[in-house]
Amino acid sequence: MAMRQRCRCLYLHLKARSIPFQMKKLIIFMCLLLFFIQAQAQINGLPKVLLRKLDGSKIYASELGNHGKPFIISFWATWCKFCLSELNTISTTYSRWREETGVKLIAISTDRETKEGFVKSFVQKRKWPYEIYIDYKKGLYQHFKIREVPHTLIIDNNGQILWQKIGFNPGDEAEIIQAYRQITSPNLNNIKHE
Repeated sequence: MAMRQRCRCLYLHLKARSIPFQMKKLIIFMCLLLFFIQAQAQINGLPKVLLRKLDGSKIYASELGNHGKPFIISFWATWCKFCLSELNTISTTYSRWREETGVKLIAISTDRETKEGFVKSFVQKRKWPYEIYIDYKKGLYQHFKIREVPHTLIIDNNGQILWQKIGFNPGDEAEIIQAYRQITSPNLNNIKHE
């Protein structure tokens, strides 16, 4: 949106000045080209927002992935009993899922930055086999327009949502892995999107 406003401001400024028409067209074309390139950069891949690892170091969300294959992101919080139920339940079958499908689950905590030490000890007690990050600035949370947790997404290599589910009840883990199988298997085409 900021780029669009800058282009409009530039256009109005050029309109008021006595610059040759061809030069105005060139400047407007360049502005639109930059706007298009910026929009494409946001579409291809996850955004370049910072996440914090449990050891305190930082990583850009754009670095997350699964070697070109789709992956699962689960947004969760320490206070959310349904989130904990989901992550605890999946942890019991995760190694089998990985062997069978190559799936990767990335758990993104939405807890406040002030709770980072708490999140680290909380996770270490549970010994979850996932990559776990803290979205301490809520950048990824806002990018995907997450409103409530747990919110589970299957993301493709370009950062596009292929499937999503809000909430968790016992048995939903089967729905999650089934959706992943359907997305990654060329023989199954009936994907349920929520």
